[in-house]
Amino acid sequence: MKLILSQDIFDEVSVKKFAVKVKPYLKLKNMLLLEGDLGAGKTTFINLLLESFGYTGVSSPTYAFRHTYLTDQLKIEHVDLYRLEGDEDIESIGLWDLFHNSESLIIIEWASRVPLSDWPMDWKRYQLEITVEGNRRKYNFYEAS
Repeated sequence: MKLILSQDIFDEVSVKKFAVKVKPYLKLKNMLLLEGDLGAGKTTFINLLLESFGYTGVSSPTYAFRHTYLTDQLKIEHVDLYRLEGDEDIESIGLWDLFHNSESLIIIEWASRVPLSDWPMDWKRYQLEITVEGNRRKYNFYEAS
């Protein structure tokens, strides 16, 4: 993986600024794979990222598994794999079907539940790792493909 951006985050304003820096990389037929412990701020980051696309009202899809957001710029699929227990669950939520529509950006929380090599190779992949270190968070944004 190639590190593109790295930043220490201390507050929501910093998250918003980081989201604005990430936004130009995210286009149609791209995936953003998110990793971070529970409460690290994955959904907060996605909320602020989607605000930069003009969309408000993001909620975590932990129980629904997936939300679709339509913005003026693109269609965004937001998937949360936290509650998935195996390949059968991945099939049942229709995860792989999302990749048949190349007219979207797919954002996936808890993406490590699927090995990196299993993600479609014809989609551009980025990864955001969020780590909590005391009272700050470290955001590392990578090109993963």
